[in-house]
Amino acid sequence: MPTALVRAQRRANGKCPTCGRDWGGTTNRCDFCLTKRRAVYEDKVLHGLCVADGCQREATHDKMCQEHREDMRLREQRKHKKIRDEAYAQYGGYRCACPGCTCTTPEFMQLDHINNDGGKHRREIGGCQQIGGNRILYWLKRHKWPKIVQPMCANCNFAKGHYGACPHANIVH
Repeated sequence: MPTALVRAQRRANGKCPTCGRDWGGTTNRCDFCLTKRRAVYEDKVLHGLCVADGCQREATHDKMCQEHREDMRLREQRKHKKIRDEAYAQYGGYRCACPGCTCTTPEFMQLDHINNDGGKHRREIGGCQQIGGNRILYWLKRHKWPKIVQPMCANCNFAKGHYGACPHANIVH
């Protein structure tokens, strides 16, 4: 398996990052590597092996053993925290944009669409209104953090969305 640097150079030169063959760049591998990878995956599934690395532990309904499923869950949590922290750093930190609010608790913070067009925006980028979380964060990063959202605590964001403004927006601390 090539190193991350080699894969990045191949991708930059329009080559398959795995094998170095010419490829259209629309997927993460060339057709040859995708077919090969799919065959290995299907073989693991056929033999009841964990698809993460083919370990001999029994795979469950999602085709992974318990240990690898837990590893993946923790990896995804770290990845989500990293992109979330990066997004909030770009938009002023974990501090509610409502002038009357002093909330700085990360667990209570949400990104509010400044022009109250969040539903429209989610439909545009995801095809439905049910998109959220990481997909919004990655979209914002890909588009160089446009100033269309602001950090707000859940209470202020709810009030802004349902009542047009937060009740304590005029309170100054």
